[in-house]
This record gives sequence, C-alpha cells and structure tokens, in this order.
Amino acid sequence: MKFTRGKRIALELLGPAAIGASFLSLVMAGLSVWEIATKNAEATKALLSWLTGSLFVLLMAYIYVGPQSIVSTWVLERRFKRGLDPASWNVVKLCSALGFVSGGVIGGVIGILGDGKTGLLVGLIFGGLGLVVGFILGLLIRFGSAQEKAP
Repeated sequence: MKFTRGKRIALELLGPAAIGASFLSLVMAGLSVWEIATKNAEATKALLSWLTGSLFVLLMAYIYVGPQSIVSTWVLERRFKRGLDPASWNVVKLCSALGFVSGGVIGGVIGILGDGKTGLLVGLIFGGLGLVVGFILGLLIRFGSAQEKAP
C-alpha cells in the first residue's frame, strides 16, 4: 500500500501523539498488572484506573505534542518538496532527530513547570521516548511510501 500525500500528512500530524501515548499506556498497563499481582488489588478497579489513565495520557499527548507535530510535518513536507524520497532511510533518520528534539522540548517544559530542578533529566527521558516515536513514525512513512516492485 502506497501512502497518498494526504495520508502521509495525517500520519505525520496524528501519529506521534498516538504512538507515544501507546508506549506510556503499556507502562501503565504493566503497573496495573503488577498492582493486581502483588497487592491483590481489585482487578476491576485497576483496569478502570488504567483505562482512564490511558485516555488522559492520550489527551495530554495531543495537547503537548500537537505544536511539535505541526512543525515536524512542515519540516518533513518541505524536505519532500526539495527531493527527499519518502521511501528512503533518510526519512527515518530525520523523523528520529525531530522526535528527539520534540520529546526533549516537551520533557524540558514538564520538568521546568514541575519542580524546576529536573528539567534536564525529564527532557532527556522524553527525548529518548521522542527518538523511539520518531523512529517508528519514520519506518511507517518509509514503508508506507515504498514503491511496489515490478515482477
């Protein structure tokens, strides 16, 4: 399946927050399972907590990541207009770099708004998450844009 330009832009805009929120949701799911297994917590309560927490994380991800996604989409589409092949590995590299910067900015803001002392550490943690999210997004763009080989 080859992405059209519109589908690719939709993925660039909406994908990062959804991918990042999925990672955080998986961590929260693991914590819920751990709570059930070790503390004999009520499974329904733990599941409900995970579900509401995941929805909150998704909402906050779109609020925090939205502006960076717009900028990243603009950068990517500008590079595509200048000749970057969406099916190349250079797209994966560029998305990874943009994800690292975006995650670092988000983490830095969260750290500074928190206690003000952990901005760099939180920035690096979120930068790492952004790097992984950017890598996955780059792979989706690369393989979604790949030309089908002739027989």
